[in-house]
Formats: sequence, C-alpha cells, structure tokens
Amino acid sequence: MSSANETPQTKLPSFAQKLVQSGYITIGQLEKAIIQKQKGHLSLLAILPLITGRPLPKEALAYYRLEQLSKLKAKYGLEYLDPETETIDWTEIENLFRTVLPFEICRRYQILPLQKQESDRKVLHLAMVDPANQEILDDLRRILRDKELQFERRVIARADYQKLVEIYRSRQEEALSGHRLPQEQDLKTIVDITDIFEDGQSLPHLNRELADEDLGLIQEANQGTIISVVNNILVQAIESKATEIHLEPQENQLTIRFRQDGLLRSAGEPISREATPAIISRLKILANLDVSEKSRPQQGKMTKTFSGRKIDFRLHTLPSQHGEKILLRVFDSRSPLWPLDELITSQETCKLVRTMIERQAGLILLTAPAGGGCSTSFYSLLAHRNQGDVNIATVETSIERGLNGITQVEIADGQGQDYASILPSFRNQDVDIIGIDRLVDSSTLAHALEAALTGHLVISSLPLNNAFAAIARLNQLAEPALVADTLVGVINQRLVRRVCQVCRLKHQPKREELAKFGLSPAQAAQYSFY
Repeated sequence: MSSANETPQTKLPSFAQKLVQSGYITIGQLEKAIIQKQKGHLSLLAILPLITGRPLPKEALAYYRLEQLSKLKAKYGLEYLDPETETIDWTEIENLFRTVLPFEICRRYQILPLQKQESDRKVLHLAMVDPANQEILDDLRRILRDKELQFERRVIARADYQKLVEIYRSRQEEALSGHRLPQEQDLKTIVDITDIFEDGQSLPHLNRELADEDLGLIQEANQGTIISVVNNILVQAIESKATEIHLEPQENQLTIRFRQDGLLRSAGEPISREATPAIISRLKILANLDVSEKSRPQQGKMTKTFSGRKIDFRLHTLPSQHGEKILLRVFDSRSPLWPLDELITSQETCKLVRTMIERQAGLILLTAPAGGGCSTSFYSLLAHRNQGDVNIATVETSIERGLNGITQVEIADGQGQDYASILPSFRNQDVDIIGIDRLVDSSTLAHALEAALTGHLVISSLPLNNAFAAIARLNQLAEPALVADTLVGVINQRLVRRVCQVCRLKHQPKREELAKFGLSPAQAAQYSFY
C-alpha cells in the first residue's frame, strides 16, 4: 500500500514533485488543489496555502518562478526578463516612454522599452508579454520606422509586467504628490528643464508692499522641489500635446487636468493641499503676476523654449472657494498649420471656401462653439492667401501663432490699445487683407464692415453655434443693409476626432453598431473598422 506522500505513477510537474518531496503537501491535497483551480479563478499558488494552512516555502516559489520563465524561453525562443534578478533602469525607461514609445501604446500592447542602443544600427530593446503576436509586431515596425529604429525582443511574464506597470504609475504619482516631491536633479535627468523654464525670471512688479505671508509664499515657490513639480507639469503637458492645463484647488488636494483632443483628462494623482499655494504662486511668478492679489482674476503669459521650439503659455487665474484656480493655455509654435484641403473633410466645401478666400473684398466670418477650432481655421485661411503678392495684417487679443510675411498686432493691456484704435491705421499701411481674431463689439464690427466696403478682404470670427445665428448677430450690431453688401459668407465648423494612424486597433463591429450607421453585415464586409 502506498503512503500518502508517495509520488503516483502519473508524472507530476517538477514543481509539484518538489512540494510533495519536501513534505509541504500530500498527493491527496495536491489533487484537491488542482480540482479547485479548475473550478475557480484562483491560481494554484493562491490555492495551495489555503489547502495546507501554511505559506509556500521561499525555495519552492523561486523554483516555480524559474520553471515558468524557462517555459516562456522555450515557447518563444527568446531570452526572458526577470525583474527580481535584473536591475531596471527607470530613468531610461521613462525617457523612452516620452521620446520613442508612449506609455499608453506600451500598456495596450503589453510592452516595456528597456534600452535604445545606437552603434552600427539603431536598436530598441523591448520586453514583451506576447512577443509572437504578428499584429503587434507589424504595428511596432510601422511606429519605429519613422524613427529609423529596429527592435529586439525579450519575453516577460504577464505578472511581472503588471508589477512593473504599477511601479511606473507609483513613480509618476509620487512625482506629483506631496509625499515625495521630485528633487530638481532627478527631473534634470528626464529633460533639461533648467534651460527650458528657469531663465532668470524676476519677481513680479507689485502695486503694494508684500505681507509676510506673501513673502513666505514667494520663498516657498522658489524652492527647488516646487520648481521641479511645476516644471514637470509643464513638460508633461507639452509632451502629451495638451492645449490646456487646469490646476483646480479642492478642499484637500490640488487636481491637475489636461485638455487633449478637446477632452479634459486627469494628468495623474492629485497633489497634496500643503503644496498647493506654493505651486500656484510659482506659476504666477513665471507669468509676472501679482502674487499678493488673490481676490480678483488676473491674466499673464510666458514664452519658453523646449527642444528648440517656442512654447507660449497664457495664464488665467480665478479666485475660488479653496484657492485660485489656474488655467494655462499652451501654444506650440510647431503645431501643424493645416492646409485647407486637410482641414476641411468635404471636397465640395473646401472648393467653396477657396472661392470665398480668393475674393478681393468683403467679410468672411468663421463661427463655432467655444473651443471649436476657429483659431486654427483663421490662421489656415490667412496662410492660404499669404503668397507674397498681398499685404496682410492682423489684430489679435493674443497672437497664438506667428506667421512669416504677415504683420501681426497684439492688443496690449493697459496701453490704451484696442481694436477700434488699431484698425483705422491699417488703411494707411495699404493692407489688402485684414485679420481680426474676433468681433468683440459693435465698434470693431463697424470698422470691419467699413474696411470690407472700401476694398479690403476682412477675415474674422464669432463664437456662435451656427451660421444663421452669426447673421442675426451681425444684423443686431450693424445695419442689415451694410451687412448684406459686405458679407461674403459664414463658415460654420465642428471638430471631428480621428482615429490615430499609429496606435489604432482593428475592431469588429456588432450588428447593433452597424445598424446605427445603416450598414448591413454584407456592406460592412467591404470596409475595415478601427
């Protein structure tokens, strides 16, 4: 008769044999554990301690881990990554997330970039949970082709990959939390932020003497840790192509959100309440605002250089219940200036707009809801006519994009300048095309219509939902007969999100989804969905 610990005739996995031979578990208990594993969702490693009432020996866990990694190596014919025995260079990995493979793409494909090697050929070393997935490999080749990079693979266990993802997230959270503010030298290893954001900004001009509390805030705002946190927020926004940064003080924390592709998204874990006043003050110092003024809204701007390009930040403050809310608008000088045929999806509409913009005189009006992309279209229309044979000048509240060959005038607060004082001077400059970023009042509209009536082409905008509302608004502000004589047309627009050509994934729509677009399964078979 066989004993309870005797190995049966059927061959057990080597890990199970080790457990039986060590006396940790009996054959009967092992069989019971296997049955429970098949019935439920727990792993064998989780079930065994429940069966035996004892934790698994460390030696057994190490043996099991090595056995699983060896299986992965044999399955894929690739070396494995073992985070428990190898040093993980997080500085390099975080840099690769920013410059080569964004974290969101890596997380979707369960990839970890390890190192970029530049010798005879440029190679990116990767750890992959599924290194044989042909669809992922094809996408990687397409993404890295533009960067002239090839890649070499290692395999990583899914559980190890998830642990590393959590470590990365924790590092990002700690960088923006009050528990561990990043040291300035740590942040410099990520990007050279000293030259980017620290260019000897002086303290703001103040209309009254500073109170002790405000002096303390300024001193705290100029500490290395606060400087690093603020710089990290700005760099993260630029790298993620955010158009706005929202810093929103709450009762117990400071929430940070970025506007990306028109949507507000969380930019990470909130920052502790204790650090909030210093961070807000730091941003106000950079924008040359009055740090001691907290009861009324203020606005300012700063221009910095990042990776060889100018970045403009327009800062607006708003007093709120728990402190000043900060909105930073981000204007990147290298963001694409869309040609009309790429900006307008309809060929028929594009042809009509081209006909309008070629007119010698009249008023062309852009309309859209707030944040609907009027500024982008405004600059694209001006760029289309900027061919060297016309004299173009603009007047703008804030110049979001500099255009070579075009005279751009910015309204200067506190210097007695406004639209009505600048627009008449354009006639003395023999201007052919006048750009007005927005029709702010009846006086501005009167000057615009007069210019349009006397041989100038005027391009402007109104934040309205449709073209009919724009015409009604013009008729309220000016004589309808004058509007009828000068208005060339109203272009109403909406932003439409597009699927990213780099990180898109194939999608098989269900019958209900197809029905929403009036498509049958037979018709859908002719198309690819993402």
